[in-house]
Amino acid sequence: MVTKITLLLCLALAYTVSGNHGTCSPNNGTWWRGCNSCWCHFGVPACTHLWCGLPDCLMAGAHPCTADELCVPVSPSLCLRPECAPLGECRLVAGRRVEPPALPAPAACYRVDAATAPNDCARVSLQLAREHFASGAHVERACFALRRALATAIAGNVPSAPLVLLCDLAENDDALDLTIWVGEDKSLEGAPNTDALSDAVRSLNELVAQKRFAHDPLLGAATRMRVLHGPTAPAPAVSGAPSLTCLTLALPVMLAAASLLMLVV
Repeated sequence: MVTKITLLLCLALAYTVSGNHGTCSPNNGTWWRGCNSCWCHFGVPACTHLWCGLPDCLMAGAHPCTADELCVPVSPSLCLRPECAPLGECRLVAGRRVEPPALPAPAACYRVDAATAPNDCARVSLQLAREHFASGAHVERACFALRRALATAIAGNVPSAPLVLLCDLAENDDALDLTIWVGEDKSLEGAPNTDALSDAVRSLNELVAQKRFAHDPLLGAATRMRVLHGPTAPAPAVSGAPSLTCLTLALPVMLAAASLLMLVV
């Protein structure tokens, strides 16, 4: 079985080969690379592998779209509470047709009913309390904050596979429809990475259940999470409940004490 240290070293090597040639000293803390959490392990940099979303082509100083692309403003309906700063996406132009946004997850994950989504992705509903929306709250910016929260939760314990989190506004406007997809992990020889998908769903559920978003200006409106398709998030553990391990260890002692009591009587 691969140890956690070996896994971290493999992740660090993969990230270094992919283009991060920086140096760091052991135990020098963590930092951000977009929406990804980065850290140093044995002097080698490593990061989580989340996709951080499409670049905002309307942002001041943004890199311009290519010659065959058009900067398209994102739908105003994604603004949860005005006033929202404008946000744009580079879309490929084919003839007179503007293509949909280029998203890394398979279209079957987010363009069909949740119940028929493939097994390598999960569909989640994040319930919102509209009265808690901060001014300027936007679906895409809230999604970026969710990616950062998820990156923090799984940092140091992730496979070398891409992780995609997509967000959309539900039909009733009181929830976010989330799509989570884990790409192919080469170490698993192309097999679906169901463990990584389960870990992502569980981590998000714990963040919501523990009210970790309560003071976030974008995510403070999140109240509960419901899995529509994919691995079911376990219920939060009840504190003070006796564990099976404790009972197993205590049973021989209890039997021995009972035997001694019978001999004395």
